[in-house]
Amino acid sequence: MNRPIRILGIDPGLRRTGWGMVAIAGNALSFLGCGSVTTNDRDALAARLGAQARWFHSIERPDSGPFWEHNRLLFASTEEVKKLIAQLIKVQPFLGAMASDPSLRGLADTLSLTMKGVTSDQAAPEELRTSIRTLAGALQDLSSGKPRFFRDSSILMCT
Repeated sequence: MNRPIRILGIDPGLRRTGWGMVAIAGNALSFLGCGSVTTNDRDALAARLGAQARWFHSIERPDSGPFWEHNRLLFASTEEVKKLIAQLIKVQPFLGAMASDPSLRGLADTLSLTMKGVTSDQAAPEELRTSIRTLAGALQDLSSGKPRFFRDSSILMCT
């Protein structure tokens, strides 16, 4: 009696490897199983590929770099967008005041408006912590002769 032949098929991928197994007994083909193995270690993958200079001139992760920084909101989940909008609403007076007068006088007016919001219980100090720290870092760099520009997204991380 002939023993069935088992065939394992593997579809290798960089982050997901698929597999499937069938058995053949005479003219009969039967499905035995399938699945996939996934890894999320993107940094390690980029490092391993980057070490292969013979094959790759440069390696960039698709979820990082200038394109991602500029367009990441397009790929965000609904929950991430809702969270960002809630944060934007909280710091809107801060951003609006700075956009209307990006001078030192505008900065002083914005900080004054922010303090009025805190004293009138319209904003909690902990909600403004990251925004104020980001601004303080930019001012400290400026006083050292190293102007630093920050994006609106760095202000919005209100933790």
